[in-house]
Amino acid sequence: MASSSNPRPPLHVPQVPGPKLHSFTPTAEVSNIKFLHALGHSDDKDSEVWKVEISGSIYALKMFRFNHWEYLSSTASLLASELANAQLYVDYYGPFNCECGVYGRLKQEMREDLAVKAHGYLLLTADQEADLSGTKTWGRWEDHRGQPIRAIAKEYVEETSDLYSSAAVPEQMWADLQALHSLGIVVRDIHENNYLDGKLVDFSQAYTMYHPSLDQISRSNWGRLYWRDPYQLESVVLDWIWEHRKLNAEVPKSLNRATLVAQGSENYNIDPRKYDWRKWEADVKAANAYVECDLFEERQLEAILDRL
Repeated sequence: MASSSNPRPPLHVPQVPGPKLHSFTPTAEVSNIKFLHALGHSDDKDSEVWKVEISGSIYALKMFRFNHWEYLSSTASLLASELANAQLYVDYYGPFNCECGVYGRLKQEMREDLAVKAHGYLLLTADQEADLSGTKTWGRWEDHRGQPIRAIAKEYVEETSDLYSSAAVPEQMWADLQALHSLGIVVRDIHENNYLDGKLVDFSQAYTMYHPSLDQISRSNWGRLYWRDPYQLESVVLDWIWEHRKLNAEVPKSLNRATLVAQGSENYNIDPRKYDWRKWEADVKAANAYVECDLFEERQLEAILDRL
C-alpha cells in the first residue's frame, strides 16, 4: 500500500476567491491507483494524462507539472497591474488552478455537461510518483520541494480519430462555448486536441471570473481576448471538415468569422467579465476587500498609505 505524504487535510482549490474544485476523496489520496497506459499527446507542456483504474472504475487522470511563478507571471501579458505577491501568479495562472477553477464553476452552476466531467482532484503519494515516473522532477523548482503531484480525475472518454461523431455537433460545440462565456469562463486554448467527441477536455489556460486578467485588462487587449475563443473554434471546425471531407458538415452560421466581424460585440454580447461571481462567496465583503486592496501590488500600496 502506498504511504501517505500529505498529513494536512486538503482544501478546495484554488485558494483565492472564486470557484473551487473539491478533492476526489476526503484525504485527496487513494491507495489503489492502477496506471494502465498514457493518453493524450507527448508534446503536452502542462500535464500528462493516463488511463487509470481506481477502486474498480476507469478514469482519465490528468497530472500537472510544476511551473515557477516567474514563468507564470510572464504568461500574464494582458494583465494591466502587477499582482501583490508570487503565490498569486500560481493561484491565477498555474494550469492546475486554472482547470480547477473552471470545473468548480461548472459544478456551481450544475453545467458539467459543457465539458468532459471532472470528479475531483488528487494528490499522488511519493510511492505512486516513483512507480509512475521514477526520478522525473515534473518541473519542480526549489519552491516545490516536497510538494506532491496534483491531478484531476476525469471521466474516461475513448479517444478516436474523429473530432466528433455527428455533423450536427459543431452547433452544439458553439452553443457550449457561448454557455461557458456566460458563466464567466474564457477558454483561451481551443484546438482539435482539446476536444473528445465534441466536448472540451482541457482548461489549463482558462480564465474564470473572478480573474485579474478579466478585470485589469486594457480595452484593446480585451477585444483580442474576447474574439479568440470563437475564432479558434471556427478554425477547429473548418480544419476538421477539410481533413475528413465531411461535406455534410459546416461551420455554424453565427460562428462564421465574417458574420462575427459584421455583427461585432453588439450582437455577440456575452461578456464573461459581467458574470456575478460574488453570489457564491460566503463573505462578499471580504471577497471585495481582497480584490480592491490585497490582490494588486499598487492597490496594496495605496491601502497601506491610506492607513498612515
